[in-house]
Amino acid sequence: MDEMDNITFTIITASDRASAGIYENKTGPWIAEQVVAAGGKVLNQVLIADEKRSIANEIKHGLIGDVIITTGGTGVHPRDVTPEATLPLLDTLLPGISEAIRMKGLESTPRAVISRAVAGFSGKTLIINFPGSEGSVHDAWDIVAPVIPHLVRQRQGNEGH
Repeated sequence: MDEMDNITFTIITASDRASAGIYENKTGPWIAEQVVAAGGKVLNQVLIADEKRSIANEIKHGLIGDVIITTGGTGVHPRDVTPEATLPLLDTLLPGISEAIRMKGLESTPRAVISRAVAGFSGKTLIINFPGSEGSVHDAWDIVAPVIPHLVRQRQGNEGH
């Protein structure tokens, strides 16, 4: 049995330019490929503009699953609002996840410190904000993939401390 068997995911890409067709959304589909390759199931994958209300609504729709991964909208541009859309929905913060993603990113670029991404639980659903660049998404997946099964099982009460 693969580690991510029976774990369900929603993937939300928040990008004004990709949603307008200015460039191709590569990060959301790449995350979906990784989920499936690891044995997980993608319930939904959406591409939306950087709008706080839209991001929050898509997160709320994704709460039927085990994990929601957002990509994009974590920088400091006035339109980067993914953390603001996510934070009010979290009841348990997991700052170590975001810190580890930023630290991994620092190996490639000093700009990794700019990410304002957050992570935590809303009820039993794990929510993790990934940055928007392809390289940082790959780094983020490498950091979180090994711990997702443990976090999901523990939050569901199926695994001890």
